[in-house]
Amino acid sequence: MGWIPPGSLVWELADRKAANLTVKLLAQAVSAGDEEAMNALSGTLRSLAEALCHVIALLCPRRHRRGRRSGRSSERISSLLHSANLVLHFVFEPFRGLTDIVPAALGEEVVVHGRIALARKKLV
Repeated sequence: MGWIPPGSLVWELADRKAANLTVKLLAQAVSAGDEEAMNALSGTLRSLAEALCHVIALLCPRRHRRGRRSGRSSERISSLLHSANLVLHFVFEPFRGLTDIVPAALGEEVVVHGRIALARKKLV
């Protein structure tokens, strides 16, 4: 997350403790209209969009699947990235429009499937 000023609603929701800060609390503050929280979210989304642009430029994947570690937040982030056209804005022009950004189909189960695959690899 980007830097969040002390007056932000996020700090109140987190009981003024940095260890309690979560994306869920940030989303609540944004939904409540907190301007500082929206600025922090915007900066974070910009950084994420720039990172995805590097992946697209290096690998040119047809589809990028985002994990769902925070429930529906991945879907929200994907839709925010698209609605703000952040990836389209930053991506190297010849790659523009070649990659779809979608939520992972396995959702939360991806962690379990990964651990099963790792265990299988170690046993074989």
